[in-house]
Amino acid sequence: MKYIASLKHPDTTGPIELEVEAEYLSDAENKADELFESKFHAVTFAMEITVRRAEALG
Repeated sequence: MKYIASLKHPDTTGPIELEVEAEYLSDAENKADELFESKFHAVTFAMEITVRRAEALG
């Protein structure tokens, strides 16, 4: 299942979003945290990360 993760980072004007694939929401939240840290070198401690189910297109 596809999820969209959003990170509200104080150095950006809007949230940073990325797509996460996982079977469950809890897995998507864990993957999102890892991806933000590795991809953007963002320290996500005490930052708000929200994960929502991706909307089906079409």
